[in-house]
Amino acid sequence: MNSRPGSPGKEPGYSSTEKVLVVRISVGIRLEHVLRKICDRWDNLCIGSFSLSYVLDGSDCKLDNEEAFDNMLYLYPTTDRIYAKDHFPGRFRQGYRNRLVKLFNAIAYAPSVSAYMICEAKFYEHGGEKAKTFIASVPKQHWTNAYFQGHRYGEMSSSAIESFNNWILAARLMPIMNLVEELRSKIMIQMSRRREEASRWVSQICPDMDAKLAKRIDKGRSWRVYKSKTGLYEVKSVPVVLVNLEEGTCSCGAWQYNGFLCAHAATVLVKTCGAEGSLAGYIDPFYHVEAYRLTYQDNIHPVLAMDIPDFTQGSTRVVKAPKNRRQAGRPCVKRIRSRGEEQSFARPMKCARCHKLSHHNRRTCKEATDD
Repeated sequence: MNSRPGSPGKEPGYSSTEKVLVVRISVGIRLEHVLRKICDRWDNLCIGSFSLSYVLDGSDCKLDNEEAFDNMLYLYPTTDRIYAKDHFPGRFRQGYRNRLVKLFNAIAYAPSVSAYMICEAKFYEHGGEKAKTFIASVPKQHWTNAYFQGHRYGEMSSSAIESFNNWILAARLMPIMNLVEELRSKIMIQMSRRREEASRWVSQICPDMDAKLAKRIDKGRSWRVYKSKTGLYEVKSVPVVLVNLEEGTCSCGAWQYNGFLCAHAATVLVKTCGAEGSLAGYIDPFYHVEAYRLTYQDNIHPVLAMDIPDFTQGSTRVVKAPKNRRQAGRPCVKRIRSRGEEQSFARPMKCARCHKLSHHNRRTCKEATDD
C-alpha cells in the first residue's frame, strides 16, 4: 500500500483487457464475501471472469494447510498460487548451509527452463540429496519464474503486507474505532495524492517502468538484430536469443513472466520499428498509466462526527468494554514472524579479548582467559 508512485509492480493491479488481479493474503481466511463485493463493484466483472494470482506467505505455504486456497479455487478455477520466496530461506536454513540460500534464490529467479536447470544443477552439487529432497517437497510451478503459468508481474514475496504493517505502525495500539478511522484517513489521503500525481503523467507507462525501459534500450544499443521471418528475430547478444513479436515471447524468458519488455525485445522493436513510442503496445496493460489511474479513480468519502450514531441514547442497556487487568511487564510490540520466515542475521565479529568469532565485544566478553 505504501509503495512509491509510478511503480505498478508493487500494487494490486487491474487490467481491463487481461482481467488479472494480484491478491496478497497474510492469513488463511475465506475471501468469498470480499471477492463477490469486488465483482459487484465492477460491472464488467463476474465470478470466474478474471484470473487471480494468490500469494501465500510462510504461514500458508504448508501443503497440508491450504483451506484458504481451496476456497479460492472453488470460486475461481483459473486461480494461480504463488509461494512467497522470502519465507523459504528461514525453513531452508534449519537443515542446510547458509551459502546455499543464494543458489536457491537463483533457482527462484531463473527466467527460463534452461536457466532453471543450470541453477538447479549447481544447487544439487553443493546440497546433495538433502537439497533434492527440499526442492521436491514444494511444487516448482508455485515459486519459480520458469514454471509459473499465471501472471505474477515480478512478485516474488509478500513484502507488500509488511510494508502496509509498517505504514500503520503508529495506529496499531489505538482502540478499535480509532484504528479504523486512522486507517480510513491514511488510505483516503494516499489515494487522493496518487490520483493527483497520476493525472500529471504524460507517458503511456508508469514513470518508474518508463525509466527501466530506457535503460534496457540503452543496454541493447550494440546488439545486432537479424530477421528470420515476419515477427521472428535473432538477437546477437550473450547468449544469442530469439524474439517472437507475434507471440510476445523471448527465449530468455523475462518478457513472458513479467509482462514487460526485456532488453532483447525492446532492442528488436527499436531497431526494426525505428520508434520507441510504439513499445507501449507490447507491454502488458498492468504497467500502463491508464491502469494506474483506474486503481485510484474512486475516492473514500470523509466521515463527519455527526454521521456517527450515538448508540447510548434511548437505551437503558449499554454494552461496555470488558474489564481486564493489565498484564505484568512491558506489552509485546515486536512483530511475530510467520513460520519459516527468514530471521535477521547478525554478522559475527572477532572479539578483542578472547579472539573468537562471536556476537559480543571486549566489554561484554565472558570467556575464561589466562590473563
